Amino acid sequence: MKRIDWLDFCRSLAIILVLYGHSELLVCCDVKIYKLIPIGGFIGVQLFFVLSGFLIARIILENEGKDKWLLNFLIRRWLRTVPNYFLFLIANLFLCALYIREIGNSDIRLYIVFLQNLIWHIGEFYPESWTLADEELFYLIIPILIYLTAKLLIKSIYKSTVTISFILIIFGAIAREFYVIYNDPLFDEGVRKVALLQMDSFAYGVLLQCIFSSEIIKKYIKYLRLISILILTQPLYSIFFGEDYNHSFFAKTYLFSLTNIGAAGLLILGYEISFSSYIRKFFGHISRISYSIYLVNLPIIYILIYIRANNKLNNIIIILLYIFITYIISLLVCNYFERFFLKIRDKYCHDIH
Repeated sequence: MKRIDWLDFCRSLAIILVLYGHSELLVCCDVKIYKLIPIGGFIGVQLFFVLSGFLIARIILENEGKDKWLLNFLIRRWLRTVPNYFLFLIANLFLCALYIREIGNSDIRLYIVFLQNLIWHIGEFYPESWTLADEELFYLIIPILIYLTAKLLIKSIYKSTVTISFILIIFGAIAREFYVIYNDPLFDEGVRKVALLQMDSFAYGVLLQCIFSSEIIKKYIKYLRLISILILTQPLYSIFFGEDYNHSFFAKTYLFSLTNIGAAGLLILGYEISFSSYIRKFFGHISRISYSIYLVNLPIIYILIYIRANNKLNNIIIILLYIFITYIISLLVCNYFERFFLKIRDKYCHDIH
């Protein structure tokens, strides 16, 4: 698949926002920048989800009519994501044995089958894995639904993709409202990190790809770019209404939809832009190792917190250490572990790109 400069930028922006949000765990007192710029992990993760939907739909639509496309698709996705996931599952168990991280009452068996946050909040162990469980559920559910709909009902991959994405978006919004009304959950653990309440986030990206692929609709795409401003819904809400999302019906329901729509707009805002070679290489590099960065960064944070308990390190030094160590380990994981499985994928499953 041809790399798009702007999508590499969006993926890089997403992981930078996640690092920014997580880095607040390292500072030992109120730091003004986190209050002045209330943007972080929420926008970064929603952007990741919408981008994943956008790219996966592109793969599905480009491979319509190929034999065994669904099986090849699933195998390629799993070889891309599952090995790293289990590598860090083991690494986090090791950190728990050293009392650096906690297992609590988490059921490790659920983590093995990506069900740790299906319809319940994730446990204390490996909490960052909630996004990976969401993605694996998406990779399994949406392509299979599209395949079955095209095979049994609509007879067109494109129309099936549009139909399934519409249904998931509508169902997701309604389900979130009913869930919040009847359960009054916490914003983060009770809504944001529950897998079935996030499937519509991917569907926004899927639908965007369908719109982007339509020659009839494509001429109006410039107007859709205006919706990118909605990605700022969360920081603007925080500035004007505060950050107590747990008691806000809006935050637990419509904030997700508006942010996802804004993320979709952002993906096409600069889609045709070509960066200079140095900028292209920078964002392309960060984009390639972003998955490893996501998995590495929180274990590094807890190791640094553990070290800091016995050593006096100021905020600047510990943040610089966090960035440097996270980058180096992510680079090693990507180049020597992740790439090994990608070579296997490309050797045996080369029909889907």
